[in-house]
Amino acid sequence: METVHSIKVFDGQTERVISLVHGDLTELGLNDAVDLLVASAFPDDYVPTPTSLIGALQRSGVSVAELARHKAVDLRHTSGFWLSHELADHSAWRGARRLAVFEPRELGSPPEAVGALFRGLFPFLSDRRG
Repeated sequence: METVHSIKVFDGQTERVISLVHGDLTELGLNDAVDLLVASAFPDDYVPTPTSLIGALQRSGVSVAELARHKAVDLRHTSGFWLSHELADHSAWRGARRLAVFEPRELGSPPEAVGALFRGLFPFLSDRRG
């Protein structure tokens, strides 16, 4: 797995890192585990295709469709995101603590989509539960 770019975010108490990586994210193990793994999907479409992250997660024992049935937080109408409950409760895979799924109703241009993605993450960045 290759880190393409990282930015540091300080929440007032803890410095965190947001990284863009290239590779098979399901190869993340306990030593590389992340707090939040971001996936994208079309609205209400969690079909595990062979080349998608949703498909790779399914092959690793994480059903995004099942997680979607029992969302911890659903902000799709305001930010295009929903947040799963802790993955440890649903799978043997331990590469991420939670899954955040970005599925906006309208995607817009690439710069608009990236802006919406980062704005949509803000409600979850200070999550201290669990």
